[in-house]
Amino acid sequence: MRRSDLVSWSAARIVLDPSTAWEGRFPAATGNPCLVEGRSGFLLYYSAAAVFLRDCLFIEPRYVGVAEGDGPEGPFRKRAQPILSPSRDDPYRNLGAGAIKVFRDGDGFVGLENGIYRDAAGASRSAILLLASTDGFAWTQVDPEPIIGPEGSGWKRAFVYQLDVARSGRELRIYYNARSGWFLGAERIGVAIAST
Repeated sequence: MRRSDLVSWSAARIVLDPSTAWEGRFPAATGNPCLVEGRSGFLLYYSAAAVFLRDCLFIEPRYVGVAEGDGPEGPFRKRAQPILSPSRDDPYRNLGAGAIKVFRDGDGFVGLENGIYRDAAGASRSAILLLASTDGFAWTQVDPEPIIGPEGSGWKRAFVYQLDVARSGRELRIYYNARSGWFLGAERIGVAIAST
């Protein structure tokens, strides 16, 4: 049920759950939802399956999938295969696809993905990648380097991930978690602002 005041909410209900082999078994998972209006209906992007990061002792998402719905509440029809997958040869997505936040931009779509990867020294990491799509299904990485990534020895030394994006006037604000270490480390929230 739709609510318009952002205060009163209906009871929660499941709109998508793991049902395909690529969404994992132990654990099977769908999460990190991002709902956007597509060309004909709605697109629900989600993370699925898991990759274990041994230097952190936690798991991160392996794949990103998408499901289509006629309305924002579904029902949703999943694409048979993930739209983003890890690749051994990809320097910023060699362990997992992480999650994606998508927004419309003119006639196309922009995606901000936090790829999960192992760096040249063998440490697991995450960074935010900029993607583009004309249809919301096939994605191209716009820049070969992350737009926001781990750096230095401070508060975002290890990971930059768990992001969201919002427009405020002519600004595009990217909010993200950053982690100062692996097994031991503090998480903080950062923001990056771009003029549009």
